[in-house]
Amino acid sequence: MSNFTYITTLPVLPDHYINEGMAANFQLKFRPCSYRVRSSFFHSKLATMLRNKFGTCWAEYISFKAGSYYDWHCDFSRKCALNWLINTSPRSIAMYRELVLTPPGTPTQTILFDMEEINYTLYHPVVLNTHHEHAVINPGPEDRILLSVTVENVEYYELLEWLSQNPMDTYD
Repeated sequence: MSNFTYITTLPVLPDHYINEGMAANFQLKFRPCSYRVRSSFFHSKLATMLRNKFGTCWAEYISFKAGSYYDWHCDFSRKCALNWLINTSPRSIAMYRELVLTPPGTPTQTILFDMEEINYTLYHPVVLNTHHEHAVINPGPEDRILLSVTVENVEYYELLEWLSQNPMDTYD
C-alpha cells in the first residue's frame, strides 16, 4: 500500500503560482528546518471547492533549505497533503519508511525498514498520507520548494476519492 498517489485529474501548476513560490519571503515555522509562507492558491477554484466540501483548508509554500534534513516524522496537524514540487536540487529526496519485523527465532534482532521514494514531477500534484513516517533530505545546492494544500480532518483515501470524482483542467 503506497503512502502517496500521483494525481492525473488535476492540471500542471500554472506559472503564476510557481513564480509566487520562488519569490516568497519564507519564515521559519517548525524546527529544525521548515520554512513556510501563505499562498494565493488559497483563493483558487480547487481550494474553494475543497473548503465548500470539507471545511477548513489552507495553502502554503514550504521550503527545505539547501543542506537541510527534515528528520523522520508524522504530521499530526493534518492527515494528508496535496503537494506540487516547484523547485528542487538534483539529489534532494522525500521518502517514506515502513518497519520490517525480523521473523521470530532470528538470532539477531535487526531493525529494518522498507523505503519508498516519492518521485515528484515538477509542477504535477501528488497526495501524501502524512500520518505515516516520512523525511526530506536536501543536500543542496538549491532550496526545495513545495506548494502544499491541507484540508483539515480529511483522510488520505477520502481526498483521493474526491479528486478522482472532480477532475479539472484549470485552477483559476
